[in-house]
Amino acid sequence: MVTLAEVAKAAGVSMMTVSNALNGKSTVAAKTRERVLRIADDLGYRANARAQSLRSGRTWAIGLAIPELDMPFPAHFAAEVTSAAARRGLGVIVQQTGSDPEKERAIIHGVPTSLVDGVIVSALGADIRALEQELKHRRVVLFDESITETYLDLVCSPNREGAAAACRHLVERGCRRIGVVGTNDEPMPPGALAPTSESRFLGAVEELRDNHPHVEVIGISATWTPLDARRAVVEAIDAGVEFDGLFCLTDSMALGALRGLADRGLRCPEDVKIVGFDGIAEGAYSVPTLSTIDLGVTSLAEAAVDMLVDRIEHQDDEREGRRMVANFTLVERESSR
Repeated sequence: MVTLAEVAKAAGVSMMTVSNALNGKSTVAAKTRERVLRIADDLGYRANARAQSLRSGRTWAIGLAIPELDMPFPAHFAAEVTSAAARRGLGVIVQQTGSDPEKERAIIHGVPTSLVDGVIVSALGADIRALEQELKHRRVVLFDESITETYLDLVCSPNREGAAAACRHLVERGCRRIGVVGTNDEPMPPGALAPTSESRFLGAVEELRDNHPHVEVIGISATWTPLDARRAVVEAIDAGVEFDGLFCLTDSMALGALRGLADRGLRCPEDVKIVGFDGIAEGAYSVPTLSTIDLGVTSLAEAAVDMLVDRIEHQDDEREGRRMVANFTLVERESSR
């Protein structure tokens, strides 16, 4: 088994520095921490959780509550959180909520502080204000919520900005009738849609209506699965709806939309161009390959774990909640060329 001393020797730093780096303490410079984490990972170092717990009174585990594990992006996020936590000597208890508010609350209450030091919550179904009250005595980081004023920490995807960029790209590629696949065709009252869906939808609609009034926006309602996106696109075509571009609110939906076009003999990108959202690996292997808004899920997971570890290390700190919005990259592939 690789020891802390061996990691310290390989990194050229003290054992205390290695310990602080693995625990995410702010006393270690960012470059040093990154080097230590990389070397620890390369050597296969894993902290002795039982010994750490006895010394510190901590569990050296965190919780992750996530809507679904059978879709590519949430599953990838969970995997990256697990990896990021492991590099810091932490275990992860992952539980699936299904975006059900009652399940979310049950999971939050069902993971006692004796099992985890803190929790990352992607609570797409629960009312966040109510959730805020329930979490006030826990170390918590929220992932991808629309709430902006809270004492809880937030790590957010650039949902509006990314959606706007996707639609601008379609317009630049000559699209004049753009379907938005994944929700309704009119803006909804706040709270009527899940935060991520609402933000992406409104980002797309506002970009097209405010900056490209010559472009028609067509809403294509579908749940966030490839199967339903395929159904929705086929039904739209059968109903005589014409479009030359599709912005899908997730990559998984975009893959279903590609299949729907093929079902009705339409070619992508010759007849209809498509852009998805998330940056899942599968998009690089579809035919055609999928253009997407890549969120950099590894960076998102690292940020969430770092923020939670910092909150755990400074649990008596009464700082207001922090908000981190991730960057994104528009990856142009065959589906929009």
